[in-house]
Amino acid sequence: MARVLHRLVNLRPLRVSAPFRRLWLGTSLSAVAGNMTLVAVLYQVWVMTESPIWTGVVGLTRAVPQVVFGLFGGVLADAVDRRNLVRTAMVVQMLTALGLAGQALADLDSLPVLLLLVAVQAGAGALGAPAMRTSRCACWRATWSPRESRCST
Repeated sequence: MARVLHRLVNLRPLRVSAPFRRLWLGTSLSAVAGNMTLVAVLYQVWVMTESPIWTGVVGLTRAVPQVVFGLFGGVLADAVDRRNLVRTAMVVQMLTALGLAGQALADLDSLPVLLLLVAVQAGAGALGAPAMRTSRCACWRATWSPRESRCST
């Protein structure tokens, strides 16, 4: 069983490359936090409206910026420094998460503010995603063996 698992999951980059290990850990924690934020926002919208339609609008509010800004993210990643783009996108996402927490703690109950914060967070994530994917490959490349020729993420 361990032999089969070893062939299916390549853990060598995590063992060998400290930058890749930090990137993997940060990305994993960010994904968990993003999903927790989504659940909290959906719950908050449900408590505010008790409407499945408005709860569904949260998904639409996330999807539209991801599609629109996702188209420009790759072009932007090629035009500017990728590390700065990823940092900026992460900072914007962190600030919007703090805004979401702040409006929840202040008991603001403003659906437009909530949806705006969700849209900004989704747009920032979509802009930074292509640069994040290429940085993952750059961290991993140092650990490749000569027979491995490309990064498939």
